[in-house]
Parts: sequence; structure tokens; C-alpha cells
Amino acid sequence: VYWAVSDKRSIPSPVSNVTILNRLDPVDLSSDPESVNAGGTSGFAGMNLAILKRSRLIILLGFDYCASKKGGWHFCEEQYVKKRAQNIPSWMVWAGYYDRIVPKLASLGVTVINASERSTIKSLPKRSIDESIILGMDWLRQKRAGCVCSGTELVDAELQ
Repeated sequence: VYWAVSDKRSIPSPVSNVTILNRLDPVDLSSDPESVNAGGTSGFAGMNLAILKRSRLIILLGFDYCASKKGGWHFCEEQYVKKRAQNIPSWMVWAGYYDRIVPKLASLGVTVINASERSTIKSLPKRSIDESIILGMDWLRQKRAGCVCSGTELVDAELQ
């Protein structure tokens, strides 16, 4: 379990299986294993964590970065009453942060697929959820068939 907080020195780990990370605000990818960059959202920070764990294929689910057809911003909007106000201009800015990291993703050999077809993130390739699942399963089969891969693959580690 990972918790990303703005000042990790102020929060002791509540149990042994929780890792506290620094949550930073720069719009880039952190290469520091003790810090993730938030890029405005927890989803960006989660993607940064997957990259720090050396994932080479990341499939984003629920990264619409726009209001739902019902006008809310979350699947369970009632759970987010106390969160900061959501608005279209903020989500458009946060979606644009992905444009800045595309070159770094390429240099790291990381492929990020956006499985949210109506997403406002323009710089990442989009696929349907079904296509993304097939892509991910094919990728895992290739890795298990003995293809050469660099580093430790997070997905492989989770499945073993």
C-alpha cells in the first residue's frame, strides 16, 4: 500500500505494509523512488508510481478528465463532497500535463494506453476497454514466453 502525502516526515507509517511517499506538484515524472509527481491528480501520481516500479505497459481506466453525462466528476460523486471543487478549466489543464511527459515516456520505453475513449487527454493513444484488456493479456503472454524485458515488471510481479 502506498500513500503519497505532501510532507511524508509529518506522517508515520501506520502499519508495516504502508509505504509513505512524497507527493510533489511538478508536472513531470519523478525518478526519485521516494517521491511521485502529482500532475494535478492522484491518477497522474499513480501512473508515476507504476513507472517508478518499472512498468512498461500502463493501461489507464477512468481517465476521462471531463464531467460525466450526469454532470458529476466521479463514479460515486457523493463520496467526494468534501473534496476540492471540480471544474472544466482545471480538468483541461490537468489533461494537458500528459502532453509534457510523452517524450519522457518514450525515452523510458513505457507505453501508456488510455482506455477512456471520451477522455480529454489528447496525447496518449486511446483504446476501448476491451481492446486494452486484449492488448494487456497479449503483452503478458509475450513476457511469459521468454521475451527479453528490462527491469522488474510490476504486472509480472503481481501475478506471481
